[in-house]
Amino acid sequence: MDKVFNEGVVGVYHYKTASVEEGGLYYLSTLFCDSGVLEKNHIQELFEHEYSTKINPGEAVGPFDGLDDLNRFAFRVCEEFDFSFISLHSVEQYNSSLQEVSDSGELIEKLLSEGNIIQNIERKKKGFFNKFFN
Repeated sequence: MDKVFNEGVVGVYHYKTASVEEGGLYYLSTLFCDSGVLEKNHIQELFEHEYSTKINPGEAVGPFDGLDDLNRFAFRVCEEFDFSFISLHSVEQYNSSLQEVSDSGELIEKLLSEGNIIQNIERKKKGFFNKFFN
């Protein structure tokens, strides 16, 4: 299990209602892997580059118009930082998982098996071909 987690990252997002008329938007709250929380400034820089939108330091990354938009950005995170996958969870799903487990190993297993898994297929292909050409 450790090897799998080393190759991927867990993301937690939240939904924020702007107004009844406008609806709401999604924000990426945090990303973490086995070594800890990823530097938010790197993720913010990628967002600013992709969406031409400035984020105040320390704020959640976003806004995203919908889950499809958030998923596309999550895939870009995988590509940019060379993760094999990202497992996305709403803050509610994440909190529920925290309450259901008794230790960190169980939590990691639950987060990796029950999230919205977005795989970076290109990374796997590169690794496969590198075995033959290196």
